[in-house]
Formats: sequence, C-alpha cells, structure tokens
Amino acid sequence: MERIVKRILAELNEYWKFVDRAKKIDKKYTNIQFQIDDVINIVKRYEKEEYCKEKHDNSKLYISYYGHPYITVITFMEALKKQRDIVFVTDEFGYAINSVLVQLFNDVIDELRLKNTIQLKSLISIEDLKEQLKPDDKLVCIGNLSIYFQYLKKELTPIFVPYNNIQLYCKEDDFEELNRSIYDLCMENFLEIEIFGEDDELEEVIDEMNQYAYTCVLFTKNKEEKEFFKKNITKNCFINKNPIELTKIEFPKNLF
Repeated sequence: MERIVKRILAELNEYWKFVDRAKKIDKKYTNIQFQIDDVINIVKRYEKEEYCKEKHDNSKLYISYYGHPYITVITFMEALKKQRDIVFVTDEFGYAINSVLVQLFNDVIDELRLKNTIQLKSLISIEDLKEQLKPDDKLVCIGNLSIYFQYLKKELTPIFVPYNNIQLYCKEDDFEELNRSIYDLCMENFLEIEIFGEDDELEEVIDEMNQYAYTCVLFTKNKEEKEFFKKNITKNCFINKNPIELTKIEFPKNLF
C-alpha cells in the first residue's frame, strides 16, 4: 500500500483547493468539519497495510450514508486494499466535497492502473437501488439508521455500521452548554442524535439505549446515577464527555 498511499497524498495536496471550493457549495446545507490534516492522518494509517493483489470477484459494495467525507475516505481506503468496487449512495449533503474526493480517487486508480472502481450516486430511489443490486453485492448503511429501516421495509438486507450514533441523557442545567455544543456538532456533521431529559426516567432510557444506541452518553453530577449507568449500559459508554470521533469507524470483519 505504500506506493498507493504516496500517490494519494500527492494528489490530495493538488486537489485540496477544489475541496475548499466544494466546502463553500456544501455550506448551504451544513458547516461540515473536514480538514486536510485529518485526511492525511487517515490515509497514512494504511501505509504499512498489505495490498491484495488479486481481485477476487466483481461484486460491489453499495455504501449508503449521510455523505460525511471522512466516511468516504475511510471506506475507500478499506476497499482499496482489498480491491473492492464501491458505489457511494448519498443525498445532497456533502455532495460537492464527495464529488471531488471520488474524482481524486479515480485519478489515482487510473494512474496506478489499479482494478478498483468507485462511483458516487446522489438521490437514488430505493426502487432504483433494488434494480441495480446484484445477488453478490452488499448494501451497507453507515451511521444512517433511518434509511437502514427503510431498506428493511423494502425487503432489502442491509448491513448496519454505526458511525457516532448517539443517545444522550441530561437533565441538569449545568450541562446545558455542553449538551447544546454536541447537538450542534451532530447537526453540522450528519450524525444521528437523540436527547433524553428531565421528563425521562434513567432506567427506561438505559433500556432504550441498549436496544438502539451505539454511543450512550450521560451528563450528571449524581454519583449514584453514574454508577448505575456504567453498570447497566452494554454499549459504548461516556459520562460527562464529548463522545464524537469523526475519523474512526469500526467495520465488521469480512465486510470487504
């Protein structure tokens, strides 16, 4: 992967002026966080990874997500080392930035004569998606539970990969500013968040979190509530901390 990583980093420096222009276009939807230093660090993670020299089949991974460009970069790098073909399926959020990234990645693929293919499709209907999916293709939802359940209703079999899916419990005014900052960060970065407050009982909230959440957050000064939360939460647990990590995804084994 070392040769490929070097080529991507070189192209990244050339392309970033186009990314900056794309940010201004996407800003009408959201003020997304996307920095070149973060992208460089993500790509460098793969420098010592082993590159699969043989492409084992022609099946595609259809990646359905809100459009966060960090997901685009990480998923591409994972698929690249396994020589997997990708179709990114998103909506207008982050579409300009992702268009630039896909062009960058395709340029690298062409220059190095790699066998991967990568596409970006926007606002594709579920009916059209069903027609395009072949038996060996995989449909993967990253961070978007809403579309995941819509796919299930349409008798599709998607794989769900969490990405900062957050449920948060807070009923103390002392945490209002932190609570608001996390909510705003989620809105800016296409992250799903559900907030519980003073009208909700902690025991019921924990049951809800254990069933649906990926990242569970508690803001409280109450020692008993902290201990009860730690003891009963079965997912990623954060107490009085900002849980958001934009540059990491935990993929299931054998996804690629």
